[in-house]
Amino acid sequence: PTSGSFQAVWAIGNEWVCQIGGFLLSMGMSGVSMYTFCLCFYYVCKSKGGMDDKAFARRFEGWMHAFIIAINLVINISALVLGTF
Repeated sequence: PTSGSFQAVWAIGNEWVCQIGGFLLSMGMSGVSMYTFCLCFYYVCKSKGGMDDKAFARRFEGWMHAFIIAINLVINISALVLGTF
């Protein structure tokens, strides 16, 4: 996007479009790594701990989703407000 005297090659849109694109890209990239960790944790609980699916869902799954969504929103909204994308 164009901003002052700087113009990016192949730019379409304005600075706000670039900020939203950075926000969505960052949310997706950090979310994938966090969900990959949760999947690894699930397999450890299943194989080493002998935990069944219902017990894992009841004990961990809700907290995992809430933590991933909350931490991603806090970090990415603060980056959006600070204009670091």
